[in-house]
Amino acid sequence: MKIYVKKTLFTFLPLLGWLLTASVAFSDDLTEEIQAQNEIRQDQKVDRQELQEEQRIERQQLKEEQRARRIELPIAQAQQQVERREEKIERQEQKDVARATIPKEEIGRQNGPLQEEDEERVE
Repeated sequence: MKIYVKKTLFTFLPLLGWLLTASVAFSDDLTEEIQAQNEIRQDQKVDRQELQEEQRIERQQLKEEQRARRIELPIAQAQQQVERREEKIERQEQKDVARATIPKEEIGRQNGPLQEEDEERVE
């Protein structure tokens, strides 16, 4: 071999050895750091998944509550209408009592015997 090839070879072989040795020697630290980062990422991912699952469950419960309210709403509205009608009837009765008016049915009952007497007199 020529001299410049030998010199170049003897110069670069130790440098190449140092490069390979250094990468192998320091790769453990990098591997440990990468593994630690991966573990942290996995923990964060698990936390996010748990949070998402909790939020999904909460949304599902909220939907069920809203569905139940929608089902109960017509029933409650019907009950309110019945209560309003009853209150209206009560108020009307109170007004009738306050005005001292007698409902038509009672007037008819009271006038029934009087009408019979009138008919007897006419005959």
